[in-house]
Amino acid sequence: MTQQWLEIDRCPGCDGQEITPRGKLPRQHYNFLGEHIPLPVGGIGLAECKTCGLYFKTVLPSPGYLTAVFAGKAGTVWNDSYAFQPEKDLVRRLITATAFDLLDIGPSNGALLRAFADLPGRRSGLDLFMHPGLADCLRGEFITGLLDQADLTWNGEPYDVVTVFDVFEHFYSPLQAFRNLGKFLKAGGLVMLETGNVGSVWARKVGPERWRYTNLFEHHVFWRPESIRYHAARHGFEVVEVNEVDHKGWGGKSAAYKLKQLLKYAMWRLVPGLYREIAGRLKEDGSIAPQIPFTYDHFSVVLRKL
Repeated sequence: MTQQWLEIDRCPGCDGQEITPRGKLPRQHYNFLGEHIPLPVGGIGLAECKTCGLYFKTVLPSPGYLTAVFAGKAGTVWNDSYAFQPEKDLVRRLITATAFDLLDIGPSNGALLRAFADLPGRRSGLDLFMHPGLADCLRGEFITGLLDQADLTWNGEPYDVVTVFDVFEHFYSPLQAFRNLGKFLKAGGLVMLETGNVGSVWARKVGPERWRYTNLFEHHVFWRPESIRYHAARHGFEVVEVNEVDHKGWGGKSAAYKLKQLLKYAMWRLVPGLYREIAGRLKEDGSIAPQIPFTYDHFSVVLRKL
């Protein structure tokens, strides 16, 4: 029988043992694409490493358990129609060469690789499993596994660019992830990443433990620009730029959708009991702060391998 939960008693990034408790998730269960996953007895806490500033959950689903849950959702996990235009613009601003080799970590259905199909060079992907539609976007290798795995099998030919959008929050071992990034890149090559910012105004306002981002089943660790800088310096990278970002374009949402989210947040703040009751009827968790427009709770980072 697969072990379901792992207890984490030290920082998974730097192995530091000086940690500060930062509350517990208020929810009683995860809801992952319709699957009801009860939390372990005692719940799940958040902690902050005093050495590197990383936030992390004190209890995680085991890799085997996580893989089993994901495998049952193939074709539906992160399979949206986002076109990655801002991310493409970022790559084209920093990479002036017409031809370059790109490895996308967590490519899902291949939308980002598809965005660069008009330019020459290898287009490879790394993921836990092959999502439907991804094979048509590859012009290189597919590496099976997780970026923070120690035993990844690949062809050993490094890349000019590695993109890691919405992946850094999934790590069990940020230490190993940075080691692998170093192997995957040519000297002078770029890492372009985006992840949630636990130090953002929004996360601090609602409380890290009630932030929707920390309350997702598949999210394990939570970064700030300071923690990225700490780990980048330790692993031979320089920080080229850091930007707060509006995750996947609130600007593209309709006015009606934005108004709905604002009303949900107002209810959560002003009449929390009523909000929890209504959310329960809709099979949502009313203890978690609803996301609203205009909240820049993510950040993007560009790193260069020295």
